[in-house]
Amino acid sequence: MHRFLRSVRKKHKFIIGINPSANWKLKRWPAANFAYVADKLIEQLKCAVFFIGTDKDNKITEQVLKHMHHTSYNMCGKTTVSELAALMKSFSLFLSNDSGPAHLAASLNIPTFILFGPTSSQLTAPRSKAVKIICSNAPKKPECKIPCYNLKCKDNICMKNISVNEVLTQIRNELLKKHV
Repeated sequence: MHRFLRSVRKKHKFIIGINPSANWKLKRWPAANFAYVADKLIEQLKCAVFFIGTDKDNKITEQVLKHMHHTSYNMCGKTTVSELAALMKSFSLFLSNDSGPAHLAASLNIPTFILFGPTSSQLTAPRSKAVKIICSNAPKKPECKIPCYNLKCKDNICMKNISVNEVLTQIRNELLKKHV
């Protein structure tokens, strides 16, 4: 793995980790949004993008990959937790839904951008200076309250309204600020 990462680092300016999964569907940002951000980071900043997760997360990652135009690395189900932590240490930045891997990245002090929708970042986000929380600033339905545990929600507006351009801008700014 170390030799492989060294070769990736030689070809790419940054290594970005992405976790498009979460333990329930309503906490997941749309696959096309992750694909768009990943493609733009590859095009604009010469990034290598690694998708991480378990075997069961592979289906979600495959949905993202179907939308992508550039090559990335799918590591779903290919690492143990300790191997994942070692891989994450090579990341310039990590993007994730509210999930366990976001907590792991934050504990490793990796700049971690976490997308929050129906859950409360005040209650469940990792406490670290490395963490940046991104939530929708768009108006929600009047009946929507955070935290929300309405597993029957039909439109998932709290995640869909997180702007791809806002996410991309925040990530780009972080990379250029700390790594150029």
